[in-house]
Amino acid sequence: MTELESTFFELLDPREPGVAALGEALLHELARQLAEPARDAVSGVIGLADCDVAMRRILYGGGYPRGLAKGAARRLVDHVA
Repeated sequence: MTELESTFFELLDPREPGVAALGEALLHELARQLAEPARDAVSGVIGLADCDVAMRRILYGGGYPRGLAKGAARRLVDHVA
């Protein structure tokens, strides 16, 4: 796990009961997937708004609680910015 992926794992709030129910393995996989649009945003391939959308799609697709996904994506994008 890279430093960015580790940071994203923590920003996913793994101690939140609804998130913890997903399990650490899935949260690590989500963090790995979320690092890709973050790297694209940092390198200028995509803008921050597109990064936010990409991250929410990853979170929704991974089963992250819908009510928490938007806030999680915002925290992740803020970290990238």
